[in-house]
Amino acid sequence: VSDERGRWRLPEPLRDRTGVLFSSVLAGHGRLVRLVRRDGDDGTGRFDRHFLPQILASGHGALARHIGATGPAAQVTAGAASMPVALSIARDWLVTGRCDRVVVVGADDPSGDDLVEWIGAGLLAMGAAAVDSTASPPGGWVLGMGAAGIVLERQAGALQRGAAPIARLVASRLSGGLEPDSPADASALSAQVRGLLGDAGLVLGAGLEDVA
Repeated sequence: VSDERGRWRLPEPLRDRTGVLFSSVLAGHGRLVRLVRRDGDDGTGRFDRHFLPQILASGHGALARHIGATGPAAQVTAGAASMPVALSIARDWLVTGRCDRVVVVGADDPSGDDLVEWIGAGLLAMGAAAVDSTASPPGGWVLGMGAAGIVLERQAGALQRGAAPIARLVASRLSGGLEPDSPADASALSAQVRGLLGDAGLVLGAGLEDVA
């Protein structure tokens, strides 16, 4: 629905039971670099009194206010896994009854003017950057920007309000122990994948091989 200011807002009955999760690896980093480059000057020779509000990661609160959602809201930063982790947390919120639906948004811009020289140099220093983006496969990370949005909701609630779900999140699993600059533990990763497939199998009533 649209309010008196022309903003798109959630219908009143949905607001209290709608949660928001914003996931980002570099939330606020670009603005921090920009402000530091000019020593925090607000343009009048004074230190910008809005310095902290501008660099703090608060995308979840901004989105919740924009759409009128008053359910739980949080920011998720978990490296390259930020969006999957956010989806897993959203599923937990639904299972535990914290809310009936969660708006999950992910966004990052490492290739923007403020960050590309730092993030690009960091990836090059690690040996993780693709030096030829036209190669197939590129042989490393290709810097870019992107955003995604997903509404995760209980099936019954979605059908009741006339929505047509396009996918189902059957199972999720969170596990630590993996860092960008350290070798992956293949056996540990294999155990986690098998465990996730097993969890999905219990929900679907199918065997491990069928799920895989």
